[in-house]
Amino acid sequence: MPLQQITIGNEKPIEQTKFTFDTLNFKPLDDTQLVQKHKKSSFIVNTSTEQKRNEDTKETEPELNIQPLKVQHRQNKEDMPISSKEKQEVEALKDELFKLENENKGHQEFVALLGMQIESLRSELNADSRSVQEIEKQIESLSEELNEYEEYDKELTSTLENKNEQGIEFMLNIKKKDEIISDLLNQLSETKFKISEIQTQ
Repeated sequence: MPLQQITIGNEKPIEQTKFTFDTLNFKPLDDTQLVQKHKKSSFIVNTSTEQKRNEDTKETEPELNIQPLKVQHRQNKEDMPISSKEKQEVEALKDELFKLENENKGHQEFVALLGMQIESLRSELNADSRSVQEIEKQIESLSEELNEYEEYDKELTSTLENKNEQGIEFMLNIKKKDEIISDLLNQLSETKFKISEIQTQ
């Protein structure tokens, strides 16, 4: 079931910044940790010493350049006259949702690239004469890392759903309060009119 999104408005280009989130007792990796984790997963498969390729026919193998997408923030958010604490909280919630959605998008792209790298290694395992044991270890390591990111994506998706529900609840509360204020203003106007009629009699 698709998530209910809160309309944020027209957005301008976004700037890169760091973000950590601590709701539900977990912290996403910041940019430095993501890069370090990516470096651990990067590797170079050594050519088997059992067979030497002819230098004239040796081909350079393409390398996958995997870089996690950095968390981004909304820039130049629309100015809204603040008339209540609830409206401030809704605006802050929109900002938080925007950052979480960008982080979720970055993790999904990184997970997709890891999956491509695993498939590439499996192809090498069938077609190349390199060490089968070494490639299997690398596949196992990448599979474990992929599972970690998939678990984190589940947690992040759950958090986004909760934040969307909170945002909807805030908007409904504000609407109810606006209706109450409108009714009170109407009653005040009627009372003033009756007082005016009594005074003119």
